[in-house]
Amino acid sequence: MAQQENKIGKKVLIEVASLPIHFYRYVISPLTPAACRHIPTCSVYSLDALKKHGLFRGGAMAANRIARCNPWGTQGYDPVPEMIFPVFIKQKPYEDRLKHEPDYSFLDEED
Repeated sequence: MAQQENKIGKKVLIEVASLPIHFYRYVISPLTPAACRHIPTCSVYSLDALKKHGLFRGGAMAANRIARCNPWGTQGYDPVPEMIFPVFIKQKPYEDRLKHEPDYSFLDEED
């Protein structure tokens, strides 16, 4: 029962977060000239990203897409990805990688 309530709470948060997008689509967008560089439009992309990936990841994807929507940005077909790959992979610090000396013993071998 608690899981169902949690899912309902997430859906409500996503719907609340999508209100500014709907406001833009139905109030502001009709007043401006159509100059979208992407397919689907940024507002449709934002709504899809929120529904597919949730509030935080979908919101970050939407913000990234809106940031790319400028005269020097990207253009063309850019759908919401089904899977999100991790952006940051945990690696050892650079200093730790320097401690291990490379093995050049193969250079000493003579044919």
